[in-house]
Amino acid sequence: MKLRILILLFILAAFSNSYAALYKEGEIIVKFKNKPNQTLKTQAISETLNIHVIKLPPNMKVEDALKKYRNDPNVEYAEPNYIIRKLETTPNDKYYSSQWGLVKVLANKVWDTCKGSDNTIVAVIDTGMDLNHSDLKNHIWKNPGETDCNDGIDNDNNGFIDDCYGWNFASDNNNTQDDDGHGTHVAGIIGAVTNNSEGVAGLNWYIKLMPVRILDSKGEGSIANAVRGIDYAVKNGAKIINLSLGYPGSCSYVPPDQALYDAIKFAGDRGVLVVAAAGNYGCNNDKTPMWPASFKLPNIISVGASDQNDNVAYFSNYGQKTVHLLAPGTDIFSTYFDKTNNQSQSTYKSLSGTSMAAPFVTGAAALLMSCLNNATIYEIKERIVSSVDVFDKLSNITISSGRLNIYNALNNPLKPIRPTGLSVVLNNNNAILTWQDNSSIETGYVVERKSDNSNWTVIARLGANTTSYTDNNLTPMTYYYRVKAVYNTEESLYSNEASITVLNPPPTSSGGGGCSITAGTSPINLIYWLIIPVYVLLRKVSCRSIKM
Repeated sequence: MKLRILILLFILAAFSNSYAALYKEGEIIVKFKNKPNQTLKTQAISETLNIHVIKLPPNMKVEDALKKYRNDPNVEYAEPNYIIRKLETTPNDKYYSSQWGLVKVLANKVWDTCKGSDNTIVAVIDTGMDLNHSDLKNHIWKNPGETDCNDGIDNDNNGFIDDCYGWNFASDNNNTQDDDGHGTHVAGIIGAVTNNSEGVAGLNWYIKLMPVRILDSKGEGSIANAVRGIDYAVKNGAKIINLSLGYPGSCSYVPPDQALYDAIKFAGDRGVLVVAAAGNYGCNNDKTPMWPASFKLPNIISVGASDQNDNVAYFSNYGQKTVHLLAPGTDIFSTYFDKTNNQSQSTYKSLSGTSMAAPFVTGAAALLMSCLNNATIYEIKERIVSSVDVFDKLSNITISSGRLNIYNALNNPLKPIRPTGLSVVLNNNNAILTWQDNSSIETGYVVERKSDNSNWTVIARLGANTTSYTDNNLTPMTYYYRVKAVYNTEESLYSNEASITVLNPPPTSSGGGGCSITAGTSPINLIYWLIIPVYVLLRKVSCRSIKM
């Protein structure tokens, strides 16, 4: 019995001390049933509700004042004036202040409620990882099916011997140690050990990072090994794959690789999200795609790089139809493996590239996956892309027109990704609209129209997966169009606007020996019909037949 009392007293004392730190000393909040006594030193904070702050006499404790006023028959309730603090978790990692990207995407606000999970496995298909880095090693995935890492036996019968820490497809062995630094840097952004008083903070405080090496020490690899790496990651439990790599290495068109497409589609079919870097060549991926980022697959998120001022980074590829969003990608400080002058060391380094932007989105997806237990990979993608911080200057740069905001992605209602690439052509006074469907969850589309002298009005409500609409029998004037996706009661941002002008028909000739344009056996293009009458007018050609 004495032991129980001692424990209880200890708990009460501890509770009392922590409780006192939560409110302001020297005052309490009181709601009176009727007007308070005028002799009381009060300040009304809501006269309507009859709630007041009462300043306490010197040396009166808050606890004593609460007891006194709670016994007053004219008091409905009395309570401490609690101190409200901003909800923002700041880790104690040594170089956290150098990690501008974490604050930019509001990771510090997310950490109050969501820090990740050890059950979330993210495969980093890259140059490997520094397996002994003090800021990474506790987060590196270990194959639970391998009982001994050096027994020369494929204990889990997955086709890979001693693959305790992933597999090296570049050398076809189980050594996934990084000797380039790139993969280590990417891994640190996603999930460096956080709040350990050293190094950097990762987006996920709890996570498992699966090393899958397909690139050599020069940072080069092959499609075949990429396919093998994706297959390995999917079959060994990865839920998200980061691909900070791609081809071609310039702004030139190269056709997509079907095998790589099939591998990523297979990942999606197995419930695996793939995040891919958009490329570092300043290209418009709408015109000269970067693969695999530009694959039209619902389980891919394509990521470009932004700078500290929310501009698209000067080197970043972009695309209104092909790049989903931007994420921090300039001067990103993270874990690194340095191998120079025949000396190797675990260290930290600042790098720039869409290779750095992609893991911000991968890390965001991992956070959402760990804290939104029932969310599908498609819902996670929609949340990330539709919850960006939108900037007008990015309206023609990405599908979303914005930069990653993890806090919004976690807390905003689920909305569909907006349609893009809206265009309109005229055919016999009928406007034919087409757009790109970027969402996997939309329940329909809304088409709106206006003219120079009218406001936007809804002209059509269409079903899911619709990508075209015809506005018929238009009268002469200029028309503007925009489209948005809907998901139940939620709406996406609007698409880009598109316009078309319907002209009055040309006047009918009254005869009198005028000129004529006679078609020959070849069809006449519209541009010729526009050019020839002007030519005829300028040359003052009359009473002759022009044959084409």
